[in-house]
Amino acid sequence: MSFTQLTFEQLQSFFQETSLNPTQDRIIRSYINLLSPTLPKLLLSKHLPQIAQQFIADLKINLRPNTCRLYGSYIRRFHRFLLSKDLNIESLTRKHMAAFFQDLVDSRLHVATRLGIALHVRVYLRWLYEQRIVRTKPTTLVHSFDFPKLPSYLPRPLPAALDRALQQCLNASPSLLHKALLLMRFTGIRIGELVALDYDCVFIDSREIKFLKVPLGKLNNERNVPLHDRAYELLQIIQRMDSPTRTYLLPRNGCVALTICRQLTSALHQIAQGLDRDAPLTTHRLRHTYATSLLSAGANLFSIMKLLGHRDYHMTLRYAAVTQESVLKDYFAAIKTIDYATPDHARTLPTSDFLDPVTLLDQAQHALKKLAADCHILPASREAFLKKLARLKQALQIALHEKS
Repeated sequence: MSFTQLTFEQLQSFFQETSLNPTQDRIIRSYINLLSPTLPKLLLSKHLPQIAQQFIADLKINLRPNTCRLYGSYIRRFHRFLLSKDLNIESLTRKHMAAFFQDLVDSRLHVATRLGIALHVRVYLRWLYEQRIVRTKPTTLVHSFDFPKLPSYLPRPLPAALDRALQQCLNASPSLLHKALLLMRFTGIRIGELVALDYDCVFIDSREIKFLKVPLGKLNNERNVPLHDRAYELLQIIQRMDSPTRTYLLPRNGCVALTICRQLTSALHQIAQGLDRDAPLTTHRLRHTYATSLLSAGANLFSIMKLLGHRDYHMTLRYAAVTQESVLKDYFAAIKTIDYATPDHARTLPTSDFLDPVTLLDQAQHALKKLAADCHILPASREAFLKKLARLKQALQIALHEKS
C-alpha cells in the first residue's frame, strides 16, 4: 500500500496504537503533512479548533496546567472523530455521540481512559451549550450509561519474601534509578512525585527529625514524609551520584518527566528478572507495600492517610487494605486459642490449680441440691442424679486409693 492510499482512520489508528516519544511524534507528523497536505490538519498537528482553544483558555483560570493539558488531549480526540465522520459540532445529535462512545470501545481503550474521555467531553459540551454553539442539551447528548464502570481492584502489595529480595537487589545495585526505586519503597511516594523532587528535598525540624518534602502531586497538595535512618542515608547517596548543582533529585539530562518515569519502570522490570513474582510488578506496588506494612505494624489509619497524601480515608482503605496473607496469619493465631481447635493446636490448660476429682464431685452434689430447690426439679429425678454421683464418687475414691 502506498502512502497516498492511507485513510484517515488508518493514520488515526497508527497514532493511537504506536508508542512514540514527543520527538518521534513531531517528526512523523511533519513528514505526513509534507507528503499529503490534504489530510485534516487536526490529525497531524497539536492544535485544537479555535472554539476548543477558547474553552481551554477559560479552564486555565481555575485549573492546573496538567488538568488543562488532559482536557486538550481528550477534546482533540473528540474533534478528530468528528472530522473522520464529517460531522459539524453545531448539529450534534444523540446518535452521533453514541457512535463516538462506540468508537472508544472499538479502539480497545482502557476503561479508565474511556471514562476520562466521556467525563471531559461532557464538560466541554456543557460549555458549548452555554455558549449557544451546540443546540441540543448535554443531558440529551450524553447519558449516564455512557460512563463505563471502573473495575474495583484490590491493592497488590508485594509478598514479604519478594519485598525483602527486591530491596536487597535495589540496595546492591549501583544504578541511580534503582536507588530511586528503593527510596519509593521507603517513603511511599508516587513515581510522579519522585521525578519532581527537588535536589534539596530534606527538611529537618527543631527536634532533628528528618522529613522528605514532597512537592505538589496528584491531588495538588504538599506533604512532609518522615525519613528513617536508612531512607536518609539512601537519599544522601542519590544526591552524591550526580552533579550537586542539578535542580531535581533525579537528573533530567534534557529529558521530560514522562521519559524519566518510563526509565524507572524499565529499571524495575530489569532488576526484578529472576525473582519469584506473584503478579506483574509496577512501581505503584511499592507504594501499596509501604502503606500495608505500616498498617500491619499497627500504624493509625489516619496517619497513613497523611503520609500517602490522601484527602479521603476511603482511598487509604483501598490502598492499604489488609492482605490475605495477614488475614490467614491472624486466623491461625486465633484458632489455636478456641475450644474447637484440632488436637494438635488445642489449647493446653494449666493443671496446677485444678481440684481433685473427688472434691469436684462433692461440689457437683451441692450444686445439684441447690439447683433442684431453685428450679423445682422433681424429687425422684434429684435423688437419681445424687445416687449416680455418689456411686461415681465412691468408685473414684477406690481407684485413687488402689493407685496410691
